[in-house]
Amino acid sequence: MMKKIEIAILCLFSFFLLQMLDVQAQTPLKKAVAGQTFQVPCERIDSLVSLARTKNGCHYKHAGSGPNVFDCSGFTMWVYKQFGVSLPHGSVTQYTLGKKVSKADLRPGDLVFFYRSRCVGHVGLVVSVDSVKGATYIHASTYKTGVRYNQLNSSKSFVGARRIFECEEMPQNSPVVADSAKVAEISVADTTQSSPAVAPAPAPQPAPKPQPSYFYHKVKKGETLSHLARRYHTTVAKIQKWNRLKSPDYIREGQRLKIYR
Repeated sequence: MMKKIEIAILCLFSFFLLQMLDVQAQTPLKKAVAGQTFQVPCERIDSLVSLARTKNGCHYKHAGSGPNVFDCSGFTMWVYKQFGVSLPHGSVTQYTLGKKVSKADLRPGDLVFFYRSRCVGHVGLVVSVDSVKGATYIHASTYKTGVRYNQLNSSKSFVGARRIFECEEMPQNSPVVADSAKVAEISVADTTQSSPAVAPAPAPQPAPKPQPSYFYHKVKKGETLSHLARRYHTTVAKIQKWNRLKSPDYIREGQRLKIYR
């Protein structure tokens, strides 16, 4: 009984999330093609993953493509469709699209593929990447289990991964703001050294655009959480919490860590 209530709540949440996105009504679908990704804000990938999570527990159905019954490729097709991207209904064809990525470079939103009968026959969507357990993916599994989560490290049939959405990097410095500050300093100095007559006030500088509250740092060789904590004036514990890291002693080169300002 409790499981049915949880599923109903998730489905209701997904309905309201779709109402807020309203992507289909505003944006024509773009076809995913081989070798290319779509550059999107990181928050958009977070929303895609959140929507996929709301379908946990939904029923499996052959050739199902949503909104509440799916097969494996119908599930990934439906999720990306809500964000303006058209994927074909078939794991074999989906495996040819986007950009190929290695298992070590997986990120949320990536598609992961598996062998069935010695060929590509199953697909899931990465929802999180942990430095200890590896990637967690959600997929329309079987008639018995429906949509559920699994750990990629526990799978022996993994064949490869593809990326459809590429997260846009946020600039860590804002040269526009710095230049504006210099202009303001020069203006004040000029008025101080001018004649005793009252000088006109310097023109107000345009307000800088508000920046998102966090950005992503790509880990370089030799970096540690302690190093990053000092660099960004925060603590190791906070970086662990922001990225759901089980251990502070292990991060890998190329891993993307969320850093709050």
